[in-house]
Amino acid sequence: MKKLIYTILIFCLGANLATAQKQDSINLTAFSGVAVEQGIELLWKTNGEYNAKEFGVERSLDGLTFESVKTMACKNNVTEEQTYRLAEDGIYRSVVYYRLKMVGATTESYSNTIAVVRKDIEEFPAIMVFPTIVQDHINVFKNSDEDLTDAQIRIFNMSGQLMHSQSIQDDFIKINVPLAAYARGAYVLEVRKGKFASKTKFVKQ
Repeated sequence: MKKLIYTILIFCLGANLATAQKQDSINLTAFSGVAVEQGIELLWKTNGEYNAKEFGVERSLDGLTFESVKTMACKNNVTEEQTYRLAEDGIYRSVVYYRLKMVGATTESYSNTIAVVRKDIEEFPAIMVFPTIVQDHINVFKNSDEDLTDAQIRIFNMSGQLMHSQSIQDDFIKINVPLAAYARGAYVLEVRKGKFASKTKFVKQ
């Protein structure tokens, strides 16, 4: 009888260990970011991924409210160290916050929030567009810490004719403006709110 009890206990213990090993788990060992000439580069490392599905990279202006930047698949069910990288071109804010959303088969968790600080912010204009030679759309980047909620984005042709106008409902880092219907040529993009005004040129191919 005792032998039977011991056998049952060992079987249950083994089953519990097997279940524990199958639970969602991402062992995040490093998460960092650095400001570079092109924008921001993020790097993170893991040492063990089980039932792991994906990483969600999230960005914030204030460290409180986050928006999704990109989703990247995990390597999944690996025990050796894995390294992941993500480049965010055109981000030139003085401080930008990031965190990782780690998604497993049945669970979700978040990393600690990191702050990426750019010390050369004064070298960049308040508003930039990327790329400067475009086809279907243009990305408008805000480098200033100015709150541009309710600001106006306007696009003019080189004759001064207003081609596009839109109101910005919330403060932003990057806004995408469609340009597929525009004729080829040079244009001026303006962002204005109160005393704040910034202009930059781009070319539509």
